[in-house]
Amino acid sequence: MSQLLENAKRNIDILRNKRARLFKAFDIYKENVNYGLIQEDEETHNKLTTWYLNCLELDYESIANCPSEIERYLWFTKLTKEIIA
Repeated sequence: MSQLLENAKRNIDILRNKRARLFKAFDIYKENVNYGLIQEDEETHNKLTTWYLNCLELDYESIANCPSEIERYLWFTKLTKEIIA
């Protein structure tokens, strides 16, 4: 039983780490929207809000299927992590 709990904890930690990186990319996207660098229509806003809320709940499907609007900023989160390290 304890092995099962260890695996569950490890899986949750993996999801949380992946989610943290996605949320950093989301923050970059939202800053670009707020500064007017990119335009976001209501449909995209609703889609990303739903995705974000699902990610907060550690929904595997949402974390595994990042929207393309956010995915294009993932390279930056990896780059900054490498620069800081």
